[in-house]
Amino acid sequence: MVVLGVLLIVVVVVIAVSIIFGGSGAVAFNLLGIDIDATARTLFVLGMLSVVVAVLGLLLVLRGMKRQRHLRKENKTLKKEVRQSHEPERATPASTDDHFDSTPREQQ
Repeated sequence: MVVLGVLLIVVVVVIAVSIIFGGSGAVAFNLLGIDIDATARTLFVLGMLSVVVAVLGLLLVLRGMKRQRHLRKENKTLKKEVRQSHEPERATPASTDDHFDSTPREQQ
């Protein structure tokens, strides 16, 4: 997986360098009714920036999900501890010497 990742990074760098230094042609396009004239280099840089912003957004979402999972786990642990501390201690049966003897007496 690491080798594949490094290979993809190398390919992207080669393509980026070739576009930045070789792409000087003008490009015209319409974005939401606005006509935009730019060079291929400018469009590529804007595309790179948009990917960086998207990745940062994804990282923020993942970090937030990790934090929420940690908080839920901690909350669950705290609830369990509170439940255990409020449980009445199980009463141990007292010895029979301490209780009133309820057996009937013989009548005289």
